[in-house]
Amino acid sequence: MRDRYGQPEKLTRAEVARILRTQNRRDEVHPYNCAGFRYPTLEGAYAFADLNRANHGHFVYGPYETTGGIVNIVDFRPSLHADHPDWEATDPALPDDWTPEVNRG
Repeated sequence: MRDRYGQPEKLTRAEVARILRTQNRRDEVHPYNCAGFRYPTLEGAYAFADLNRANHGHFVYGPYETTGGIVNIVDFRPSLHADHPDWEATDPALPDDWTPEVNRG
């Protein structure tokens, strides 16, 4: 896949949050439960999205054409729920930079 479409570039959590907001998705999902990737081509973005859905059970937002390139946001919540029934998604109302490691109390 990478030989054909190139290596996707992983986005920062801040970039993921910005794209989720731009696409009116930030209230649905916290960036901690996602990863974002930038692709060299639209064809590659579709191919990787299909792979993530079919082989890993991930939900994929996108592809979106942004000023920074073509991106997908991969939502890990469905596969995490399937693999770990007691796992709980991060509340989307929490700040973008929230992590359980930093915010234990």
